[in-house]
Amino acid sequence: MTETIVYRMGVAAVIYVAVGIVFSVPFLRLWAGKMDPLADAGSWGFRLAVLPATVALWPILLLKVCRRSGPPIDVEWPIHPASQRRLHGMAFIIIAIVLPPICGAALWSRSDNPESRVNFSPSPVAGAATIVRIDASKLPIHAEVSTGPERRELKMEVSQALGDPVVAVYWSPTAAPDGIGQDAVFLGSVWGPARLAFLLPQSDAPGVLTFIALAGDQRVLETLSLK
Repeated sequence: MTETIVYRMGVAAVIYVAVGIVFSVPFLRLWAGKMDPLADAGSWGFRLAVLPATVALWPILLLKVCRRSGPPIDVEWPIHPASQRRLHGMAFIIIAIVLPPICGAALWSRSDNPESRVNFSPSPVAGAATIVRIDASKLPIHAEVSTGPERRELKMEVSQALGDPVVAVYWSPTAAPDGIGQDAVFLGSVWGPARLAFLLPQSDAPGVLTFIALAGDQRVLETLSLK
């Protein structure tokens, strides 16, 4: 349920931004100058600088455009337009210089975070351990279950991106005919390409893994037996 709400909120945000981008083209080109002569005299650098705010506030600006009629507002010029253009140009250059390193550092820290990586090769487990390898037939997933005296761990390698935006994996003692039963345990979200690890409940039954697409009709993508 939570994943479906998040997915729908993401779709609504994408639609909102798309409408804002479409609205910003005629607004910055035609309507902004009718509301304020400063905007009409602004350069393309100025228009790019105010583009994010235009996209974010497009419902308010659209309402102002619909209510606005007559000649442009007669405003005072407390700051010379040339000074404003220089300030906007400097802000645009600073953003263009600072933003790429920040995004690059975020991507680098995400990919090189050792906690997000899982060594898919068999690792030594204290005491006697049983390793079962499973290959999915409908999904690009290879997995192995390591069962030790104190814990059971599921290591999963997803070789490519999944076709559905939100996929969840559940563990249950037995397979249910209509997806997952009341005794199913939610393990986490699955995406790709990635290497993931989940702790499985300690149980006498090996159990079943059920992959469900939470968006849309919440259909079962595949069921894997851990026997």
